Amino acid sequence: MISVCKLPRIFCGICLLLTVQAAGAETSLAPVRNHNDSSYSVMAEVDRRVELLSVVARLAAYSEYVNNQFKSYAADVDAFFANYRNHPVVEYASKLRSERGVSYDAVMSMAVHLDPPPKLTQRVTFTEKAPDPRWGKEAAERFADLLRRFYSDANRERFFQAHEAMYKTAAARFQLVLNKVDFDWYRRFYGELPVGTFNLYVGLLNGGGNYGPKVVHTDGTEDLYAIIGTSQTDSAGLPVYGEEVLSLIIHEYNHSFINHLLFENDQQLNAAGEKVSTPSPIR
Repeated sequence: MISVCKLPRIFCGICLLLTVQAAGAETSLAPVRNHNDSSYSVMAEVDRRVELLSVVARLAAYSEYVNNQFKSYAADVDAFFANYRNHPVVEYASKLRSERGVSYDAVMSMAVHLDPPPKLTQRVTFTEKAPDPRWGKEAAERFADLLRRFYSDANRERFFQAHEAMYKTAAARFQLVLNKVDFDWYRRFYGELPVGTFNLYVGLLNGGGNYGPKVVHTDGTEDLYAIIGTSQTDSAGLPVYGEEVLSLIIHEYNHSFINHLLFENDQQLNAAGEKVSTPSPIR
């Protein structure tokens, strides 16, 4: 099995280099096309699947999803779902983390591989590699079944409706930054764009966690995602997003272009990953 805590560091490093390259694209590549002229017009959204999976991960004590940067929202989640910490989907999520390494981006990959609630059915057929190798087909299917039960049992729709105005505020504020991204850079750098869509979701419970999953459909089209966490709020306790998230957006979409290389070449890369992640002896 792939080491989920070591090899991703290599690819995050690659993404970091690509992010720097993107930031300097004006001097090394073709002239930057204005974002408004791009064929990709990306709208920031707060996605209910992302929020639902983040809640389950938080209840299951996934440390990367247990943060309180968005204090009022985290408090609302804890209060609303206090009676569901022992729900079967939460217990199963905890088991999957300890036994299969399900964590971080694997959680968000599951989110985008499901239809919007209340259906929460598979958008594409689950396999041993989709939504992520850490899930595996059987575990992913069982988790999705339990998740649908949780959505109904916990009356999650009522929680969504109560926070709809705040979701719209967060998306609108993020859009102001997103409008500055030149999505055509990916075509210029990689030589092509996916036949599919770019999607930007604001993760309100993810704190400093940012992820770049993708969904590959049977017809070859690809949906690329940047899921950017929320780590700052204003004096009113509402989320704010500054210029610093530009590099995060570029970074996370790079993952969608290169992460498949991790899973296609895991055996060749595993040995290198172990060496890179092993501390050198102190002399």
